[in-house]
Amino acid sequence: MKRNKVKLFGDGEIEFYIDEENKDNIIDFLDEKGMDKLRHIFSRICNGKQPPKDVYSQENYDKNIKDVTAIKFKGTSFNNARIYCKDYGKNKPRIIEK
Repeated sequence: MKRNKVKLFGDGEIEFYIDEENKDNIIDFLDEKGMDKLRHIFSRICNGKQPPKDVYSQENYDKNIKDVTAIKFKGTSFNNARIYCKDYGKNKPRIIEK
């Protein structure tokens, strides 16, 4: 099933998109604190630095799933939630979708 996406962040070389249908729910859930964390992770990626594995890492729990990364939101305010992303790094520009 193909989903519509909306650009969240990006500088032309690396772009971050979010699912259009779930955008408001995701942003509401993250609130200001989570959005700051998300911006920090994306900033590291855009600057060529890998974010720490405890907050951004691949979770290949199934052999049919490839290039899926989890952004982990730890702590009581987030209940250890995760946002799963698909990284299309082979394309130009690099696209990360949530």
